[in-house]
Amino acid sequence: MRQKIEFQCNGYGDYWEPAITNEGETPEQCAERIVQHFNDTLYPGEKARTVTGVRLAPDAQVTIEHNWYKLNNVTIMKPGPHDQYRCLKCHAMGKRFTLDGDVQVDYRHRSKKNCKI
Repeated sequence: MRQKIEFQCNGYGDYWEPAITNEGETPEQCAERIVQHFNDTLYPGEKARTVTGVRLAPDAQVTIEHNWYKLNNVTIMKPGPHDQYRCLKCHAMGKRFTLDGDVQVDYRHRSKKNCKI
């Protein structure tokens, strides 16, 4: 599971840098990977950073937008004109009632307001 984390580096004082872990990666490994990439791209005279602290972000569960896929070829006219959609990631169902409006998550899938990864 991916998680939101925050980490501190030397020289930044009280600032916590936000990040998201990769699948199967611990928060400490994620922070070390990011800092190592930064250190690998230093300009001459820049100081290398080291990780001084890692913590889970207050909202550690990562949420992402749905990836909607239209199910019907033609607009459904009853009980009102709408198109049906399904999320390719979490399989929630949704409906769109206007041409340029947002897809509304179906009442049966209210708990899937956002995809969780």
